[in-house]
Amino acid sequence: MNKKSYKKIFKYVCESNSMRIVAQDSTKHRAISVSLYIEDKEVITNLYKVQSMEKEEINDRVTEFCDGIVSFSEEAIQRWSEEGRVSLALLANRSLREVRNMLGTLIWRK
Repeated sequence: MNKKSYKKIFKYVCESNSMRIVAQDSTKHRAISVSLYIEDKEVITNLYKVQSMEKEEINDRVTEFCDGIVSFSEEAIQRWSEEGRVSLALLANRSLREVRNMLGTLIWRK
């Protein structure tokens, strides 16, 4: 009998209805991919190493991700963002204020 492997996916909502954050495990690398979406367009993604896929550790990586988004200067965003995503990355940098899990628990606040 083959055992299926399922990826864990954690979804987060931002105060702006057009933004959401998704954290998904990458079992090969013992890491998670954290992505910010605006209107279903992937804007920013980062990979983080994790010790476990426990909710608390994932929340810590999402917090680290959000801190990074708001700490970048506009010049750094323009330099490092992919072409076609600069304006959305700048929007995320300026307007990301609060992130909650799907149950409404506050995970991060600027």
